[in-house]
Amino acid sequence: MSLILSVTEIFATEGVNEAREKVIDWMIRNRVTWNWRDDMPRAVVALYLASHMNFNGTSLEEELMVKQLELKVALALLRSSLTNSELSMFINALLVTCHNPRNFYGYNLVQRLKTQVEETQKFTHPLAYLALCNANETWPSKANSDLNYVLSSDSEYPFIKDLQAIAILALSCKIDHSSEYELTKLYQSTIEHFKQSQFPDGSFGNVYTTALITQALMSSDQENLQDWKLSATLEYLIEHMDSSSVDFLSTYLTLPILNGKTLIDISKVDCSANPRKHGDDLMSEVIDYLGPKMRVQYSLYVGDEKDVIHTLSLIVPENFTAFEVMDLAQSVDAKYEFDWKTISGQKYVYQIAGIVNDPEAGKFWLLHLSTNNNMESFVHLITTTILCRDCQIETALSGKIEDSTYGYGKYEKCWTIVVPEQSLVVFSLDSFISNKVYYRDDCYVLITAVKTGDSYKFNVNDTSEDSVRTLSHTTVTFYRNFQNYYSAKFTLTYYIKNMECTNEDSFQCDDNFCIPQSKVCDGVKDCKNGSDEIGCETGVLAIQGVKEARKRAIDWMKRNRTDPWNWRDDMPRAVVALYLASHMNFNGTSLEEELMAKQAELKVALALLRSSLTNSELSMFINALLVTCHNPRHFYGNNLVKRLKTQVEETLNSTHPLAYLALCNANETWPAKANSDLNDILSSDSEYPFIKDLQAMAILALSCKIDQSTYLNNSRELTNLTLYHSTVQHFKKIQFRDGSFGNVYTTALITQALLSSGEEDNKNWKLNATIKYLIKQMNSSSVDFLSTYLTLPILNAKSLMDISKIDCSANPRKHGDDPISEVIDYLGPKMRVQYSLYVGDDKDFIHTMSLRVPENYTAFEVMELAQSVDPKYKFDWKTISEKKYVYQMQEL
Repeated sequence: MSLILSVTEIFATEGVNEAREKVIDWMIRNRVTWNWRDDMPRAVVALYLASHMNFNGTSLEEELMVKQLELKVALALLRSSLTNSELSMFINALLVTCHNPRNFYGYNLVQRLKTQVEETQKFTHPLAYLALCNANETWPSKANSDLNYVLSSDSEYPFIKDLQAIAILALSCKIDHSSEYELTKLYQSTIEHFKQSQFPDGSFGNVYTTALITQALMSSDQENLQDWKLSATLEYLIEHMDSSSVDFLSTYLTLPILNGKTLIDISKVDCSANPRKHGDDLMSEVIDYLGPKMRVQYSLYVGDEKDVIHTLSLIVPENFTAFEVMDLAQSVDAKYEFDWKTISGQKYVYQIAGIVNDPEAGKFWLLHLSTNNNMESFVHLITTTILCRDCQIETALSGKIEDSTYGYGKYEKCWTIVVPEQSLVVFSLDSFISNKVYYRDDCYVLITAVKTGDSYKFNVNDTSEDSVRTLSHTTVTFYRNFQNYYSAKFTLTYYIKNMECTNEDSFQCDDNFCIPQSKVCDGVKDCKNGSDEIGCETGVLAIQGVKEARKRAIDWMKRNRTDPWNWRDDMPRAVVALYLASHMNFNGTSLEEELMAKQAELKVALALLRSSLTNSELSMFINALLVTCHNPRHFYGNNLVKRLKTQVEETLNSTHPLAYLALCNANETWPAKANSDLNDILSSDSEYPFIKDLQAMAILALSCKIDQSTYLNNSRELTNLTLYHSTVQHFKKIQFRDGSFGNVYTTALITQALLSSGEEDNKNWKLNATIKYLIKQMNSSSVDFLSTYLTLPILNAKSLMDISKIDCSANPRKHGDDPISEVIDYLGPKMRVQYSLYVGDDKDFIHTMSLRVPENYTAFEVMELAQSVDPKYKFDWKTISEKKYVYQMQEL
């Protein structure tokens, strides 16, 4: 086959393997938290076709990329329309990650693309036909006409060759799938024209056109690989990949070539062993499915007289088969487990619920389908500027830099110290000697702050009486230049501290990190070594066995997830529990945590695709977004806090207190009906057991509100405050001897309520006995997700009210770790702004940028976005008297 010939020549070309690794490295470096913004789908495709990633669920980095892609598709679906090109790129990316683009949470992207192509009277971009072919979908009747129109064009526009190359890729894919070799007639003359238009340097024009035509030639039949200089083309592409003009598009188009692949190889992806192909978590797929659903009843009848009947009622997608229902049932309940084999292309079930087909007894499992009232019954880097070439990067927070040299002529070596933000680095010269020095500039050690350019020079025999401090990445350069023989050596010590260490009353965690005294003994381990919480234990944390029980509960929760780091509908609550247990902080430093945060984002985005959301769903989403330092008022243009508040205001029924707790956690004012709703709950004398659960949740909501404000403004609030205190006292009186307040769920909720109301250290209830009871339940066989979710915060002396106290000031998500992506993915109304910098009294220079931003964007946010797009708009600022003061722009 043609590709075998080309692949052999490609891998025989000198430097191909090295170039491929360099290009992969470039692409990975030029990302933001495994995200390539709008290029996310193409990055996934390029890294797959380069054989660098296989997306089989074994790598956290790859799974994080997959979740970024899923979120990107979900957010795109929230928009009113999608272009053919967007759909095509999404389909290609989903295919290489072994997702089914015909069933992306209930959306058939392949059918949507095909329908859009059929319904347009205009010419369709050949990329759409390539994507449909890669997905093994038949083409609309207009396909050959569109492709022939492109291939027969004699237009002199340079991009025509690009379109023709993609058209050849699409036709080559079609021929591979259907053996319709007569289709080669459509592109034969274009292939010959391509080969004749090759330049002496191996290119076909610019690097993008060259890469596309190369892919087209590689994808065509064997004779088309003759009469053109593939090796020269490869040398041209490799040279460009090593140049300063390399960019994302050129790497995306070139990477597959350097691995002997083209975009038609997407159609050959083998997902037979991939867990996503087989539904690694079928229950999650069904829960998140957004298409039409139906309720089915699945029953197992055991015995001729139906001696035993097991029945399960399920809501499943309308297109679910009987076999898929059985598969889902066994993932819900082990009693429905079954074994099967494929015989003559048909699935044959031979064992269900541990009962096998018994030919001797004449007993066999048989499938019966019936319809009755619509009920059916069935048997987941750091880049830095440096000041001299090939500087050695030092990332340690302290250390020594030393070097020695001897010989003739010039010698230069440099090191770059990576300094985290809000930190400083201190240098001290230990020694610097040379055998001879004639001039001070003959031999020196230069310390240069990268950001400001400020520098300090140490000369031979200098002593470091004063240390040198810088506030940014810093380059140390050792320079020596003599025509005669010389020798020189130096030793320099450095250490990095965060800025808080400059305050006299700060608490020093270790040699490099300090925190404010206010964060000592606050229940949160702000120091990595936990030294700020040592000796602080009182109340819950002072009880023997709590630390060990917390660890076991965390381990249980992590074990009982579905890969990768997913808890299905409980995803938001798992995020909250692990945060309040101080096991995760979602600050961008852990891949596992980032994957969880991305799963939570995806869960919210998929939920927003549904027509409605309950108050409880919105409340749990808001709490989860808060602990991951996302802004629930600005979730890609959706204000979840406002939506929850509006839903509460518009309902005439009593509102669950969880909604008021979530609103308070988000620091949102309550609707007017809040006091009345909470009063009704707290004053209830109903004997239903769940009333105590609701009252505990109401106490949590009121504790949060009291903590945030003076809750004594009117008579109704005074009434609630009286009920609040009396309910707290009532809870303590109804405690049982074993420390419980009923079942484990009620006990955990009431305990959280008592902790939130400041009762942890009071002696008029048995805290120790309660904790012992909860620990016993966590160690029992009846432990489940809900009891773990409610208990974990208690074992860290926390409650759901502590969500309101989260400090996101140092979290990259709080400050928009990627403002460009945030604006691109924003789904709300946008406006166009023009941002200009006038330099000089007479406006000698005017730099102008036009941007589309959310309508509620501030001038400061526009400035931040501009500097992330173009470094010439970079600026520095400080907060003075609670206002932002910009003091430097363009280094002026």
